[in-house]
Formats: sequence, structure tokens, C-alpha cells
Amino acid sequence: MDTIDPSEQGQPGATAPDPTSALQARGRDKHWPAIAAPLVGWLLPATTARRTAHVTLSRAYAVHWLAGLVGVGVVLVLAGWIEASDRGRHWDTLATTVDLLEEGIDELVRAPMLSTVVVLATAVSIEAGFVALALLVAPWGARDESIRASVSSALRRTWQQTSHLALVILMAGLWVGTLVRADRAWRQENPTPYQLHGKVPQPAPGEPADSQAWEDYRATQRIRAAQWDAYYQRRPWYIRHLDIAIGYGCLVAVAWFLWGVFRSLGADRPTTPIGRPPRCEACGYNLTGAVMDGRCPECGEPVVLSLGPGVRPGTAWQRRRELGRWRAWSRCTHDSIARPTWLGRQIRLSTIGTDHRRFLILHLPGVFLIGAIAVPLCYFAAEHRDPFTEPALLWQVCPFAGYFAVVLTIALVLVTAWGTALTWRGTSGRALLVGTMQIVSYLSALLVSGVLFAAMTAMLIFALHDVFEELGKASRIDSVVLAFLAWLALNLIWIAGYMFLAGRGAAGARFANR
Repeated sequence: MDTIDPSEQGQPGATAPDPTSALQARGRDKHWPAIAAPLVGWLLPATTARRTAHVTLSRAYAVHWLAGLVGVGVVLVLAGWIEASDRGRHWDTLATTVDLLEEGIDELVRAPMLSTVVVLATAVSIEAGFVALALLVAPWGARDESIRASVSSALRRTWQQTSHLALVILMAGLWVGTLVRADRAWRQENPTPYQLHGKVPQPAPGEPADSQAWEDYRATQRIRAAQWDAYYQRRPWYIRHLDIAIGYGCLVAVAWFLWGVFRSLGADRPTTPIGRPPRCEACGYNLTGAVMDGRCPECGEPVVLSLGPGVRPGTAWQRRRELGRWRAWSRCTHDSIARPTWLGRQIRLSTIGTDHRRFLILHLPGVFLIGAIAVPLCYFAAEHRDPFTEPALLWQVCPFAGYFAVVLTIALVLVTAWGTALTWRGTSGRALLVGTMQIVSYLSALLVSGVLFAAMTAMLIFALHDVFEELGKASRIDSVVLAFLAWLALNLIWIAGYMFLAGRGAAGARFANR
């Protein structure tokens, strides 16, 4: 366990900014009704979350269902709008939507049991997805409260963001539908060479390779290839890059929804302080009635290090305006890796602010860059070819890889916060989600190095694909499976180290008095 250096204990004047007054001021904001969430939640998620914090779970769930029904209607209308162009109706969206509904009803009548099961399974899957999302992101907005209260708040705010998802579906559907309709319209106005000239006659079986029939066939194929090339070159840029445009549009739409969810979850909300006896920061012994210049009867820790005015001054990053950003970042990064328990003795559980989340977000561009750059490097390691000669690889795969690297990194942070909090719950006697979320956020530099390690090990695995081919033949196991398991084993070791450091940080935070 890390030792606490008394000489580095914060002084009474060197404390982190206390957001309590700001929280109280916001707690007096005018309340909005539950219906405000569908109206402005997509634009002002944090403000809406603060002003609807009084909304009960049942009303939030009602808003969720209302927005879900609207979302279903949006999907139907979009499907009718896109299908209208395929059926030659173009702008007769309403009639096409009605036709699609009638087709669905006919299918329900033909196979009522199967259709009912499919509808119910879809509804249950969607509901389970929202609950899983709320559970996953609960540490993001956790407070010093019970786990049940943190989960309830996450459910309330996630359900109220359902209307945001309906709007995201509408915007993404309009984007995709516009591109698809434009592609179909262009293809109708510009028939393909196959449609223009029909099928190319082929030589009869057994025809000699040097016969006139084969010469005519090859000449026709060359002409056809030139026609297809000219056909593709005539396409407008938005049709030539249709897949890329649709992919980017969907990524932006999902990012917009996730932005709303995290902004809503992280917004301030009033909480009822939980009365707890003063405890020793080292062992958790009840220090009620202890004198300030005495020692803990259980472990001998000076009482002043648990109850003194300079205890838990906040992390160096919370005092970055005083220390300077670079110095605060480097000290916080060093402490999170080299002295995690010491860092856990600095954080506060009652007045947390948003600094730890800002610290995490600061590192996400690096995660995106590493994830994106890893793709061409792995391609080079596997194929020994210049990846810059493959524009599709650079413009399509790289951004998606960077995007998913960020999403998976945030998911790892939240899962680690949950796992660490549940591990220490029995020992500390309190929910530590608010503390473990801070600890895992301050380990962000280690996260970036972990993504870099994952990229480097992936390059190594791709470079050794011949070795795994031989191992696969010897073991009768697919070489791809063997390569993935080798990569996973290497990275699980790093993830275990990351979780261990998070646990040591939680050990220093579990008996916090502030």
C-alpha cells in the first residue's frame, strides 16, 4: 500500500474549488415539466436535466414511451419516403407509408403468433438496451449516495433523452434517404451499360481460344469495361462516395445522441447529504470524540490527517489554475500510476465538480488518433504494401476505427468504475461510484498508453500471420482465432493492471470524510 507523506498534505488554504454554492444556486432553478425533455432536451441536455431533476421515474418512463412511439412513427414515415422513390411515387410518401402499414398488418394476420413474438422481442430488446445504457453510464453522474439513487438518476435522465434519439433517427434518416433517393434517381436517368446493350454473347463451349468468336468476345469485354469506367466516372461525387457519406452521417448522429446522454448524466442535481460519523482515513475507525492532536486508537494514524482542515484538498488537476496546467497534469498522471492510494486520499466524495471528467475528455483525441493510425500500420504489417495507395482504407476504415477506440475506451472506464466500486462496497460500507469514477478518469494517461499498446500488439500479430498459419495447421484451430486470442491475452494483462491501480485508488478514497 502507498504511504501517505504528511509533508505533502494540503494546507487549509490550498483546497480545490468548492462547487457546493453553485449546486445550491442551480437547485433553485425553476422546475420544468416532464414534457420539456422532448422539446428542448436534444438542444440543452444539461439544463433540461437540472430543471427536470424533480420528475419521478414513472413520468420519465412515460416520456420515454411517448418518445418511443414518436420514433416508431418517424421510422415508418422515413421508410415510406425512401420506398416511394423506388416505387416511382417520389413525393407520395403518405400513400407509400400506408401501403407499408397495410403490408405489415397483412403479415400480422397471416402469422399472428410469429409477428407478435417479433414485435415483443423487439420492444423488450429496446427497453433492455436503454436500461443497460443507463446502468453503464451511471458512474458518470454518480454522487455520494446509494447505488440505487445513482442508478435511478441515470434511468430518469436516459429515459428523458429518448426524444433526442427520435430526433437523431429523423436527421440520420433524412440524410441517408436523401442520398439513397438521389442515387436511385441518377441510376434511372443514366442506365447502366448492361441495360443499354444487354447481355454479351459468349463463345460456345469447346470453341478454340484463337477463334474469331473468342476475339470478338474479348473485344466486346474491353469495350464494356471502358463503358463501365466512363459510367462510374460520370456519377456525382455524393453518389461515388455514397457509403462513406452514409457512414459519416451515422457516426455524427450517434455521437450527437451520446453527447446528449453524457451531458444530461453529468449535470448537477440536488442530493441529500448522508450523515456519517468521522472515520480514520487509513483504517475506517470511528473517530467520534477524538482530539485533533491525537492518534487513531486502531492504527495509530494522526487524527489531523483524517479530520484536519487540510485533508482532501482535491487533486492537482483541480488546482491547475494555481499550479499551471502542465504541472497539474504531470503530477496527477504520476500520482495515479505511481501512488494511486495517495491520489485516492486527495479526492473528495461530497463536492466533486466536473474536473475529473474534463481530464478524461482531454485524452480522448489521442485515443482517436491512435485508433485511426493503427489501421494503416496493421495493413502495412500484414500486406507489406503502402497503405496510402488505398484511399478507401484511409477515408472509410480509419475514422471508424478511431471512433470505436474512443467508445470502447469510455466503456472500459465506466465498467472499471463499476467493478471497483462493487469490490470495495463491502469493506467501506458505502457506494464508491463517485470516487471510483474520479480515480479511473485520472488514469487517462495510462488509458492512452494502453490503446497504443493494443495497436502495437495488433501490428505484431499481423506481422506474424505466417507463424499463426503454421500454428493453426498444427493445432487444427483457425489461425484467425489463434491470432485474436494471442492479442487478447496480451491486452488482458494490461487491463488487469489498469483495474488494479483503480482498486488501489479506491482504497484511499473509501473512508473519505469530505
